[in-house]
Amino acid sequence: MSPTLYWKVENGGPAMAEWQAGRGFDFLSPEEHNRLAGFRFERRRLEWLLGRRTAKRLLCRCCSVLAGVSPEKITIGNRSGGVPYVAIDGGNEIEGHLSISHRDDLAACAWVEEPVTGLGIDIERIEKRETSFLEDYFTEQEKRFTQALPEPEQTLWVTLGWSVKESALKVLGVGLRADTREVEVLRVSGLFRAGEAENQWKPVGIRSKTYGGGMWQAWWRKHGEYLLTLVIHGQDEEKWTLQEVIRDE
Repeated sequence: MSPTLYWKVENGGPAMAEWQAGRGFDFLSPEEHNRLAGFRFERRRLEWLLGRRTAKRLLCRCCSVLAGVSPEKITIGNRSGGVPYVAIDGGNEIEGHLSISHRDDLAACAWVEEPVTGLGIDIERIEKRETSFLEDYFTEQEKRFTQALPEPEQTLWVTLGWSVKESALKVLGVGLRADTREVEVLRVSGLFRAGEAENQWKPVGIRSKTYGGGMWQAWWRKHGEYLLTLVIHGQDEEKWTLQEVIRDE
């Protein structure tokens, strides 16, 4: 039986309006209420709230330890490197890996209970980037591949490459403090295959000389005007089931 990686995307527009009006915080734990009070910028506060709510809806549906546990009993914190952890009643952390990403009014979350080194998810808007963006964040091989592509494949590929790097650096717990060129995204052929559904996860290869041990596995898919990536790092290659969690009740 293949291991399962659970994921979820939510649009937080209506909820964000409630939060701006000072309502709808009943899903937060006491520790999270304290964290909420410390935010200085409204946009960051709203993104944080949406990420926590989406993650808890995901966890309550797919994490066996949290079956029947109400959201306000669950605390999602962050370790020193920014990697999320999950605890019940502010106590011991539960086993598993959680990753959270935000973009505009969307939040994306992923969860896995299997023993892996790390997990990363990222959501990005598909948009054209300046040439300087490639120079700053992409390897020479990635730049050559980009320049050989026609539009709109260039735009999609650059968004994909950047998103995979973000997810991979989350796996490592270093985020954008590390040089993004230390993770290289391998060439992807047929970005626009005729008849291929957008809502289908597709594999993408990555490698890293700096973080070379173990096995990297990565996937991507379009989500309307956005793009999602998932990255896992472990000791062995697995045939993962990528399971979307839709219902919240």
